[in-house]
Amino acid sequence: MIDRYSATPLYLQAAALIRARVQADEWAPGAEMPSERQLAEDIGVSRVTTRKALAELEAEGLILVLPQRGVFRAP
Repeated sequence: MIDRYSATPLYLQAAALIRARVQADEWAPGAEMPSERQLAEDIGVSRVTTRKALAELEAEGLILVLPQRGVFRAP
C-alpha cells in the first residue's frame, strides 16, 4: 500500500509493490504483465510514477520493458 506521507519516494514504494508481485510469481517468467496504465490504477499512482518504478525494476533485471510491445517478467 502506498503511503503518501512516507519519506520514501512514491516510485520506490510502487517498485516495491510490483517487485513483491513478481517475486510471488504472479506472472510466469517471460509472461506479459499488465499495462503501465493498469499497474498505475492497481497501485494508485500516476503513470509517470509507475514508469519510474518500472525503470527501477528493469535496472534490477526483474522485468523487461519493450517499447511498443509491453512489460514482461524477465525469464
